[in-house]
Amino acid sequence: VMMAADYFTAPGMNMPISIQEMLRRTSRIYFSNIPTILKVAVTIFVPAQIIIGIAGKKILPWLTHIESDLNEEIEKDYSRMIHLLSTFLYFILLEIVGCLLYSMAEAPIAEITKNAHAGLAKTTYSEAGHTVKEFFPKIFVAILLMSIASSITLCLLIFPGIYLALSWWITCPVIVVEGKGIFDSMSKSWELVSGYRCDLFKIYCAYLLSYVLVVFAINTTLFLFLAPRLVRYIFGYCIPVISFRPLGLVLRSVVYFDLRARKESLNQAKLLIEIRAKKSEGFGIENDVNEGTERGIAEGSSDIEMIECTTSPGWASQSEPLKMEGMESIW
Repeated sequence: VMMAADYFTAPGMNMPISIQEMLRRTSRIYFSNIPTILKVAVTIFVPAQIIIGIAGKKILPWLTHIESDLNEEIEKDYSRMIHLLSTFLYFILLEIVGCLLYSMAEAPIAEITKNAHAGLAKTTYSEAGHTVKEFFPKIFVAILLMSIASSITLCLLIFPGIYLALSWWITCPVIVVEGKGIFDSMSKSWELVSGYRCDLFKIYCAYLLSYVLVVFAINTTLFLFLAPRLVRYIFGYCIPVISFRPLGLVLRSVVYFDLRARKESLNQAKLLIEIRAKKSEGFGIENDVNEGTERGIAEGSSDIEMIECTTSPGWASQSEPLKMEGMESIW
């Protein structure tokens, strides 16, 4: 059984990030909080899939009409290039719609992962929902900017696009956990992943390969049993999206905490104090942690057993959104 302190890598660790260890921590947090995670997934991803499907059907005829008009107006045969541009624009537009919808799940999943690392009470569905109101504008704009930049560079030059995507991969956990603005969070993500981009690429590929294999296996089975198209869509696509996409979001946050542990010597005790400081700043909470906690941190102890946290009911559920006066710009 993993304890919260086991989620943190030893400070100053220069060894490559272990794919197996990241997946182990991710699966532990995922299955420990699966009721809340699945509720978040169903609430957000099911409507998102419906809206994206409708948007795709509306956008495609419009782009096809524009493509046909351009082919008629241009004398030379640029039909292939126009078709590629039209296809690229189609995916960009759907990506924008997806950003708007899927980004709503980033904050709740990051909050759940943060609480697991801090050893706090499990995040409830209502508490997770509060984080959407607080962080959704920042996360949406950040993902939108990163998606457009990565997509353009990926189309023009493949490797720079991958490089940018990996460099900004943990921006959303930075926004939720540290409360930074969009550009500061992107900069912090770039700084944390420096030196570990190859490891992140391997981790993401392992996750993506697992997702593809599961989808392929389910769809192949349904096809062999001659399942109706609607059944194949529900069980072959929607259910994998609902179950696997949150797993990827948990993995993103797990990697974020691992990198902070390596580069900033973050541990459970320091994370608890960081959370407490943010809540105190937002609500004026006093005496949430007893004198033993403060004494342990003041002495620089890295052993969480030396730090005894006694919490009030409000601190135990501690996922209420920050309501700071004079809130800084989302940038």
